[in-house]
Amino acid sequence: MLREIYRLFLLILIIFLVSTGYSFAEEKWYFKTLREDIIRYDYAIKLKDGRFLCPRGIHADIFDSKTNTFKKTADFKLAPSLHGKSSILLEDGKVLFIDPYIYPSCSDKLDLYSLISDDLFKKKLKKYRIVESTLTVSEIREFRRQVYENEYFTRYEHEREKLFMPYLKKNPELLKKYNDCVARYEQSMYGQIYDPVTETFEFTKGKLNIRRRNARLVLLKNGNVLIMGGFIPRDKRLPIGVSDEVNERATQMEVYNPKTQTFSLIPRFLKKDDPIIWSGYEFLLNDGTIYYSLGKIYDPETDLYKKSVKLEGYGPVKLDDGRIVSLDFMTSEIKVTNPITGEISTLGKILIPRSNYGWSMLPLNNDKILIYGGINDSWSNPFMGSVEENRVEIFDIKTGKSSVIRKFIIPPSYMIYDAFSLDNGSALIISTKGIELLFRK
Repeated sequence: MLREIYRLFLLILIIFLVSTGYSFAEEKWYFKTLREDIIRYDYAIKLKDGRFLCPRGIHADIFDSKTNTFKKTADFKLAPSLHGKSSILLEDGKVLFIDPYIYPSCSDKLDLYSLISDDLFKKKLKKYRIVESTLTVSEIREFRRQVYENEYFTRYEHEREKLFMPYLKKNPELLKKYNDCVARYEQSMYGQIYDPVTETFEFTKGKLNIRRRNARLVLLKNGNVLIMGGFIPRDKRLPIGVSDEVNERATQMEVYNPKTQTFSLIPRFLKKDDPIIWSGYEFLLNDGTIYYSLGKIYDPETDLYKKSVKLEGYGPVKLDDGRIVSLDFMTSEIKVTNPITGEISTLGKILIPRSNYGWSMLPLNNDKILIYGGINDSWSNPFMGSVEENRVEIFDIKTGKSSVIRKFIIPPSYMIYDAFSLDNGSALIISTKGIELLFRK
């Protein structure tokens, strides 16, 4: 009897200690709702004065972390894409944007293909000596699809332009819309510069040599910007010769010079299977070289690269000392990689297992890492589908311990778009519900 009472006492004590441990974690971190209106900021760029530039389509806001307030700033010349790596803070405090979201809707409105589709269809029928009246509706639909694929879709842009121009010249209104669309597309070859002092956007003086989707930008030690990788777009809906190449990947890098606002190509072409091109992550190291997650270090001053250790884990973030922290979602281990020495070690484990999709890590300036998002496999099922994990945890780099913040950061079924850290060690959380501040007293 006494033994059972003793066991019960130990059980109660353990429960008390565990709950107390969580309560201590909760006492350190708090949530505060800043905005409940649903505004999706595509990403945030930290300015030199500590404020944040937050794009939202063609518009942009400024977030002041001292007052926790937002205010509207200037509009973009052209709306940027949703990819945050296509922007970077320059040494002079300005922000460079490339890769505007310019898949032209005007080409859909024009529906240029409809101008020649009937003629192409009839010519094809005549070529194969087919009488249209002998075809069924499904046969006509399939034949038209084949004509579209063979006579239009697979053609290069300049070939399509030759097809359309005779028809457009007969319609001055459509021709004007077409020329406006072409001019807007050509305008997207320029970068955009945001000046936080004057709160204005201006186009760069020079044009990009290669127009890329999802390019990656790295600020070099000399103040220039290295632009690499990404996809070279080929918009098959717009029949003009604006695509630089018909390659899947950009195998040539270029450099932006902020003093002259011009872009110049690096002469050496990279191989398509080069880790510099295919690497999913890259980081500027403290010595001015660039580390690529597939195991290369590139020196932009000598235009040479050497082997390094391959990054273990996913979703890496760089610490101030140059080490790279990543998460192995299979083991829930936090890995740390030193690209210079090649050393890889385990810092600790997270408490909430997260699947390989949708989670993120955010370094805070107090040797902590905020971990959020991902799919909770234990909650997911065929009826509910994939359930978003809406609990967050704080990982301490020094101790290797993780603390779960039990309060939901957002209600279930809401999605976190982005989060960014503030100078005081707190974090701003942007979700489909609104904007919340995670802070520590």
